[in-house]
Order: sequence, then structure tokens, then C-alpha cells
Amino acid sequence: MTSIKTNSLNMTVATTADDAVSVRRDIQLLKAALLYADSVTLCSPTASWYLSRLRFTELTDEKQRLEFALQKSDLTAQERKLAIQLFELYSQLRIKPDRTPAETALMHEMGREFSTVWQFIQDDVTSDAHEAGVDELQPALDSGFVTIHLLDMDGVGEFADEFLRVIGNAVLSGETYPLFDAGTGFLIQSAIHDGLITPSTVNVTHSRSSMLSADILQRLPQFESASFEDILHTRKELAEPLIRFRAAVLSYASEMQSAPWDKDFRVEAEHLVIERIRPAVLEIEQAAQESSFVRALRHKGLTDQGLWKPAALGIAASSLDYFAHFAHAALMAGAVMTLAELREFVRIWHEVRQEHAAAESEIKRSQLYFVYKAARLMQE
Repeated sequence: MTSIKTNSLNMTVATTADDAVSVRRDIQLLKAALLYADSVTLCSPTASWYLSRLRFTELTDEKQRLEFALQKSDLTAQERKLAIQLFELYSQLRIKPDRTPAETALMHEMGREFSTVWQFIQDDVTSDAHEAGVDELQPALDSGFVTIHLLDMDGVGEFADEFLRVIGNAVLSGETYPLFDAGTGFLIQSAIHDGLITPSTVNVTHSRSSMLSADILQRLPQFESASFEDILHTRKELAEPLIRFRAAVLSYASEMQSAPWDKDFRVEAEHLVIERIRPAVLEIEQAAQESSFVRALRHKGLTDQGLWKPAALGIAASSLDYFAHFAHAALMAGAVMTLAELREFVRIWHEVRQEHAAAESEIKRSQLYFVYKAARLMQE
């Protein structure tokens, strides 16, 4: 197929931390983004926090392990000082060339204690990440379609400035499509109010389209429980219909009045879904049912003039796609066909196949076929 090339569509998913301390909101937005975009950048304080700590658990240098352990612990200043002194003693014993038996025994005992503490920290960090849903996030990060913008969570001011820079650039640059949660949207509103950023009309429409796409896709049946494997499979299967769906989203977004970070946006999106999107998808569903090959063949067998009608019901009900299978089904059903009836059946079968293919092709050209088919794939 020859088509006009376009730039790869990147989407930036940004979420703010909440009391739940979970990445499950990141996951839902990421799934919508992966269905719609070609690549996704995730900027999330919560995900950054857990992933950076998981990376620390892979440290092999013992001094770095101590620094991380002290950072994570709730030790008092005096206890921290004592822990550092003990580690320094352990380090000196390890390099001492002429250790006494007592010193060697002490060194081994201290090494075992440090290993026990480190194992406890690893288990604790891993358990916290699991409870937060990081395990569910990992398949997306491993897919090759998602890049995470890790924030430095050790400095509050630094990470906040970096987060604002990333989301501001997502709105203004035109190089990515922003997909924000409510908290991030509020930050954008505040930045606009304070004069920190000034989105153009094009910027607003650009942002509106990605937010609208996510609003639509998150309404799909089984979307919330769908795995990233399901999402990526659906995306792969529907690459061509997605082109038309993106065109529909851009058209809808250009007609909307509210900015995607305004409180009225979700209300306006809801009205759009009720008035135009859901009825259009329903029409596709009905057209697909009416164009069913088996249904059309059965109808043709009952209404078309021909000598083969007594065998039609048994054959058409078989739901098989090829004539040889139909002939076999006829024998299994006990249908007796004369040569004239068989020729009539072949004629009608080919006619129905052509009509069905034309109807199916017309359905697939619908701009919202992507939504219809994605819903069906997720329910399989």
C-alpha cells in the first residue's frame, strides 16, 4: 500500500503523585497511549521513585549499598555515625594484610550482618514496588515502545522543576502529544495563569486530540483489565484502521471548545461520545452483523431462485469459509445435491462472497472501525 509518510506520533504521559502511592494510574494512561501512539514517554514521580530504588538494589559496591541503606533508613544522626564507623572498620579489616584470627572472625561476622541488612532492604524495596503495581508496568517498559523520563527524586525542588519543564515542553513543542492526569492538568492551568507558559490555539488543539483519544479508548470493554500484551497485540492488528481513527480524533478535537486541562473538558468529551461516537460505533456493529457471511448465505439460500434450496440450510449453517468444506458439511448434514443444485450453490456462494467482501471493506473504511474492532479483540 502506498501512502503519504508522516512523522512518528509520540505521546508524553505525565502523572502526579497521590495518596495511593501507586503506578496503576500510570498504567491506565500508558495503555491508552500505546493503543494510539507510535511511541510513549512516561514522566511520573511515583514511577521514578520506585524504579530508581529498584535500580539501587542491583548495586554490587558495598560502599554504595551503605549510602543507599542510610538514605532509606530512619536512623538518628548518632546511629548513622555509628553505622559509618562500623563500615569503615569492616573495610579496613578486609584490606589488612596481617589480620589476627579474632580480626578475621570479626570481619566475617560483620560481612554476614551487612549482607543480612542488604537482603532485608532488597526485599523491602521489591515488596513496596510490587504493591505499587510496578510489576504490571514492567512489560510496557520492556516493549521497546515506552521510554521513562526518570526524575531525580532526592531533591524536591529539582524534581519539581524538571517535571514542570517536561510537561510544559509537551504542551508547547508540538513534537509530542501530551496525555496528563487531572493533577498534571491542574499544574498546566496554574502555569498558564502565572504566565509561565502560553499555549497557542494550535497547541491547545494538539493537546486536546491526545486527551480525547485516551478518553475514548479508556471506555472500551475490558480496557481496565487488559494486559500490556493485549494492548500491543491489538495495536499491531489495527495499524491501518488506526490511521483513520487518528483523523477522526483530530476532527472531533478541532470542534471542541474547552482546553484539555479545563474542568469542562471531560463533560464536553462525554457529550461528544454520547451524541456522535457511540452511535457511530453502534452503526458499525450493526453493519458487521448484517454483513455476516453465513447469515448472508443463509438468506440467499432461502430467497434466491434455485434448485439447491433444500440443502441450503444445512450447508449455510456450517459457518465454513471454503466451498470444499461446504460440500463436506452438506454430506455430514445428510443433504443430497444434484449436479444442477451444486452448480447453483457455487454460483450463489461466489456471489455472496463478493458481496460480503465489499460490505466488510466498506465497514473497515469507517473512521471509528478501530474502536469497534479494538473492543472485539479485547473481549476475545
